[in-house]
Amino acid sequence: MKKILLGMLILFLSSIGFSQSSSVPATTLFAQGMIEVQNQDELKALESQIKLNPFVKMVRIDYATQRVFIVTKDIESLSEEDFTSWFGDHSSKLRCIQIGVQGVDEIHAFPFQNCDK
Repeated sequence: MKKILLGMLILFLSSIGFSQSSSVPATTLFAQGMIEVQNQDELKALESQIKLNPFVKMVRIDYATQRVFIVTKDIESLSEEDFTSWFGDHSSKLRCIQIGVQGVDEIHAFPFQNCDK
């Protein structure tokens, strides 16, 4: 009886360990930049539109400085082209784009230095 209980306990503990190791948390990315849109109503509408993106966990647009900051979810990589596509008609107005891994890469401080594009 003890051997059966011990065997069941070992199987139970090993299955817990396997399930935890197979559920590796997804990488959280961030992306930021500047958007050259002066109209606050347009920026508010854009922010609302981006919030609907299934890969966006959080979006903040500072209306005074036109700084955009986004944190992603359920996505392993993000290219500059993918990021700009999230801005629809305003994608050509983005500059100073930085994409990185949250908690790993340093987030550039505003105002962005050495930004020529």
